[in-house]
Amino acid sequence: MRQSAPVRVLIADDHELVRRGLAMLLETEAGIQVVGEARTGSEAVAAVLRDRPDVLLADLKMPELDGLGVLKAVKARAPGTRVVLLTGLEVDEAILEAVYQGADGFLFKDVPPAELCRAIRVIAARR
Repeated sequence: MRQSAPVRVLIADDHELVRRGLAMLLETEAGIQVVGEARTGSEAVAAVLRDRPDVLLADLKMPELDGLGVLKAVKARAPGTRVVLLTGLEVDEAILEAVYQGADGFLFKDVPPAELCRAIRVIAARR
């Protein structure tokens, strides 16, 4: 039986601790490969275009370009990449706008690690 390719994930968050923590968590998961990190929205878009990840995990609030701007740019320029927005805040309007703009998922940063990994796999499988 042939093993399927790992889900390729790019992490974008302006807080290094969050970014590195997510990377360390995901790097221990079978079937998930972290292909890069970005600290600003502009870096995230450039990295998506360069690395073509299956899933982008992007913070809703980032410098230069926020998560909604990143979502819009990625959907226009790399529509094969699934976008999951992360936030530490409860922001109902942003969730509605993210859904309207085509977000593939929206998670709060306090999501349990197993649920984050499950969400990445489910969203990546929607091709």
